[in-house]
Amino acid sequence: MIQLAQTESTVNMRTVLSQLTMNIPMSMIMGDRYFGEEGGESLADVAHLIEDSFLLHGAISIGDYVPWLKWLDLQGYERAMKKVQRKFDQLMQRIVEKHRENPPKEKEEMDFIDLLILQAEENVEEIPDKDGFVKAIAMVFTKP
Repeated sequence: MIQLAQTESTVNMRTVLSQLTMNIPMSMIMGDRYFGEEGGESLADVAHLIEDSFLLHGAISIGDYVPWLKWLDLQGYERAMKKVQRKFDQLMQRIVEKHRENPPKEKEEMDFIDLLILQAEENVEEIPDKDGFVKAIAMVFTKP
C-alpha cells in the first residue's frame, strides 16, 4: 500500500481495510500475517469463504420448515455448507501443519496455535484427535 501511495496510484481502501481486519486477529491468534500480499493465503479466497459462510448462515431452507424434504437438499444449501466447511478445514490444517513444522524456540515466542498444539500433545488420552482439537478451537476464535 505504501508503494501505491508513493506512486500516486489509486488505493482500494476496501481491500486494504479487509487485509487489516483479517491480519489483526490472525496475528494475535497465530502470531503471523496470513492474508494479503505478503501473507500465505489469498485474502480474496478467505474473504469469499467468509462471505459464503455468512450467506449460508442466513439462508432460509425449505428443509427447515418441511423436515421430510430436508434429505433432498432442494436449494443446495447443505452441499454448499459442506463445501465451505471443507475449505475452512483445509485452511486450518495448512496453518496447523505450518506451526508443527516450525515450532517456536522459546516459550515467549509461542502464539495461541502453538499453545493449543502443546495442550493437545500433553493430554493425549483426553484429546485423541489432536489436529481436530486445534482446528476447532482456532476456528471458533478466527471466524467472525
